[in-house]
Amino acid sequence: MSSSEISSYASVVANSNDEAPLCHCSQRTHKCISWSDDNLGRRYFNCEDHGFVVWYDKAPPCLWQKQSLIESRDKIRRQTNEIKALRDAIGQISAELSALKLVKTTGPTNDLLKAIKDLVKSQNVDSEKKYRRFVVSTWGGSCKSISDSCLNIVSALRKLTSLNLAGADVTDSGMVALGKSDVPIMQLSFRGCKRVSDRGISHLLSNEGTISRTLSTLDLGHMPGISDRAIHTITRYCKALTELSLRSCFHVTDSSIELLATRERQTEGGSKQLRKLNVHNCVSLTTGALRWLSKPSFAGLHWLGLGQTRFAGRRETVTATICEQRPWLTLCFDGCELGCYDGWEFHTPQRH
Repeated sequence: MSSSEISSYASVVANSNDEAPLCHCSQRTHKCISWSDDNLGRRYFNCEDHGFVVWYDKAPPCLWQKQSLIESRDKIRRQTNEIKALRDAIGQISAELSALKLVKTTGPTNDLLKAIKDLVKSQNVDSEKKYRRFVVSTWGGSCKSISDSCLNIVSALRKLTSLNLAGADVTDSGMVALGKSDVPIMQLSFRGCKRVSDRGISHLLSNEGTISRTLSTLDLGHMPGISDRAIHTITRYCKALTELSLRSCFHVTDSSIELLATRERQTEGGSKQLRKLNVHNCVSLTTGALRWLSKPSFAGLHWLGLGQTRFAGRRETVTATICEQRPWLTLCFDGCELGCYDGWEFHTPQRH
């Protein structure tokens, strides 16, 4: 039995040195247990330099002992490998999805700014910390501690891919910093940010920053300052956009639907197709937009939210027209979030 074989198929056990024989090199040997198939569980003396010296157990294990030990050994090895794989996976997930959650604070804004600055500093010092998501947890639908000055600092988080600013007190001016940054944001929510208007969306997307190329999911729900002008900006610059929520944007009209429909027909620029669109409670939409929601427009659309619009009173006609030759398309008239993933157990979406 070679020394390399011993390292893989043996384990050292405690023994008193007075009973351990010497190797031919005059070194004291150590008692080990063999885990090879031929001598499973059999003890022997081993030299660190020359390997196997002599058996401690004179007789090999009997057949049933051998079989039992083989099964136990193999089980331990499998479990050891599984534990190692799980630890590696947990470590990778922790590094990839480390998230910063700033809960609404009653303290001064300066304290919040300091916390974000410390985060940016720690990211620069520790390369293993890759903050991918920045979440503002709000209470009561508003978070006055998050303002434009915070966005200037957040723009330094170069690994950020998801930004949720729902209810934050940001303005059009704050969009400039994000729009000029190299932050590769893919998911972005401004829901309920009442001080962000069409102008802010223009600052965000037309400043040649990274976000206009990476943004795939955008939530502009409950923003009274959003109109067709913002949709025009989105269709012009957001080539990677696949999910868009405009719920309760009262100034979004049929022109926005037309812009989104023609966006996908433009071969120049290679825009991705919208897969989910939410226009719930967009009260300025008329049934005239039905022509733009029908084929061949929105060929890649898989989910469409139409609740509390003028379409809701004509469900059967709308369903037949929009879903014609598109059996994969789901229509929702019940006010769900994008994709109906909000836990409404009683909800039954309309399908063709």
